[in-house]
Amino acid sequence: TPPAGTFTAISAGGAHTCGLRSSGAVVCWGNNVYGQTTVPSGTYTAVSAGNEHTCGVLGSGAIECWGRNQSGQSADQAGSFTAVSAGYLHTCALRSNGTAFCWGSNTDGRSTPPAP
Repeated sequence: TPPAGTFTAISAGGAHTCGLRSSGAVVCWGNNVYGQTTVPSGTYTAVSAGNEHTCGVLGSGAIECWGRNQSGQSADQAGSFTAVSAGYLHTCALRSNGTAFCWGSNTDGRSTPPAP
């Protein structure tokens, strides 16, 4: 059951869901076997629930990921970002300059953005 209150964005993952509140707080609920609903402190501008991990964009533009990391999909990434999308075993984000950047499993080329 979703927690009470309002959200500005929501993302459903494999067995968990996360919502972004207007305050920048992220709230997650559902399966937490890998820590995918245990949100690190911070103020977020975006959130994305993946299969067994979650990632958010902090107000500073940094990416913060938590949960399962068996393919590197939750690994820390340097840079400034505006959006993030957590997938099955990979994650992709938009850098502040608009370019795509992905990490984690590259099976079927899922972590290799096409050339412009």
